[in-house]
Amino acid sequence: MAPVVDENVAASPDRGGSHVRSRRLRLPSADLLYALIAALALGLFCVAIPPGWGWDEQSHVGRAYQVSEGVLIPLAHTHDARLSAMLPDSLVDLEMDGHRAANAVERGAPWWQRADAASSNAAALWRAPLSTVTQDYDISNAAASTFVAYAPAAAGLALGRLFGLDTGGVLLLGKIVNALVYLLLTWAAVRLLRGHRVRWLFFVVALLPGAITQAAYVTADTYTNAISLLFMALVLRLHLSGTAPSWRILGGTALAGIGVVMAKPSYALLLALLLTVPWRRVLPAAWVSPDARRSGLRGAGLVGGYLAVSALLTLAVLRLTASAAPAIAAMYDRGADPVAQTQAIVAQPFEAVAVLVRSVVYYGEVWLKSLLGAVGYNAVDVPQPFALLCIVLLVLAALVGERIRPLAGGAWIVVAAVTGWVAIMAIYVSFSSLGAPAADGVQGRYFIPLLIPLLIGCRTLLPMRATLSDRAATVLFPVGSAAVLASVTVLWSLTLH
Repeated sequence: MAPVVDENVAASPDRGGSHVRSRRLRLPSADLLYALIAALALGLFCVAIPPGWGWDEQSHVGRAYQVSEGVLIPLAHTHDARLSAMLPDSLVDLEMDGHRAANAVERGAPWWQRADAASSNAAALWRAPLSTVTQDYDISNAAASTFVAYAPAAAGLALGRLFGLDTGGVLLLGKIVNALVYLLLTWAAVRLLRGHRVRWLFFVVALLPGAITQAAYVTADTYTNAISLLFMALVLRLHLSGTAPSWRILGGTALAGIGVVMAKPSYALLLALLLTVPWRRVLPAAWVSPDARRSGLRGAGLVGGYLAVSALLTLAVLRLTASAAPAIAAMYDRGADPVAQTQAIVAQPFEAVAVLVRSVVYYGEVWLKSLLGAVGYNAVDVPQPFALLCIVLLVLAALVGERIRPLAGGAWIVVAAVTGWVAIMAIYVSFSSLGAPAADGVQGRYFIPLLIPLLIGCRTLLPMRATLSDRAATVLFPVGSAAVLASVTVLWSLTLH
């Protein structure tokens, strides 16, 4: 499909030698539309989601606050496995009030019978000065990520303290800075692919209600989702570009890959996507040799060396966060035993496959709802018609995008599947009871970054495609994504009040 070139004025000669001017409306670029929609949605949700209502937000806020004070590693205790942070009493009170209110609602009731925020005392607790009295607070379930994933929110919390804001103001500024980093990184992903139709897939995934709501409260998943999307956009840029990459693209790809490793080590497998790029396309122009074999060896050496360094860094991060699994097991006290569970899997590796199959079959529908968007602990899902629209937009965005090589497409599917399996098993060993038949505690929102390699791989291998003009795409995907986000906003407001 040849792209449609938008021009304000197109001239054509007439018989008299003069020019007849025809006017055509110039539509905004995908990255500009993305920035406008995402900024509005993030702003709304940052304000609309009360403190403590986001998934595990109370622990993530504690971890971010700890990082904002320069404490990069959670406090370990000799008497038990739990990990903690010293937090102001007023901040704990505000977060725990929201956690209590959000978990006390009747989730199965229809929205017209719900007033989820009725019992919340957030308004009074919000205005309280940030307490100088601190308490030791358990943040074990936020210890699986490094301090890097919490740096954006930590910067906002530190600024709030510097400006002397009250407790609610400090927390809100942390949420805003966290959201701004998500906006910047995902905008860059869409912008990098501005010359390719696959940009619409990144556009739709980054605007999924599940992604936007996670970016609107303090959680490590905000940064994880954003840096993963940016890395994959850079890898696709290498795939699809017909020219040698600039040092800026190569450097950006390398840094984004390291950022993924530092976000969550289980997502480090995404770096294997670099192996699917043709070797000549990872070399700057000065390194390309007329001898194809020599160029191939240089490219293989460059990627191999980078992946080796990344693997060592991943091992270091895993060692740094190794205490998270036993701490999470102790925090929830569900009978989980990470060491014994891991030993059982090693002894019977086929059981790990059985656990995966049972988990997908049993929890698949719940994961799908969470993947598309379940706002807060009170689990307000995307309305059904708009959930269907979400799926249609994802599939269509994948089908109108470019194909990569078939072998590479298959590899992208494998990377997505294996990364998802690792994420499930990580939860299984740290949260599920010893010998449990399925992985409890897994949420579909963990798989948001994996939609990109899965859909690109499927689009490459399936013998089908969709044709959509650039102008039609510029209308369909922004309007569709905005409609889905608007539906969630309305339903969320009706449910709260």
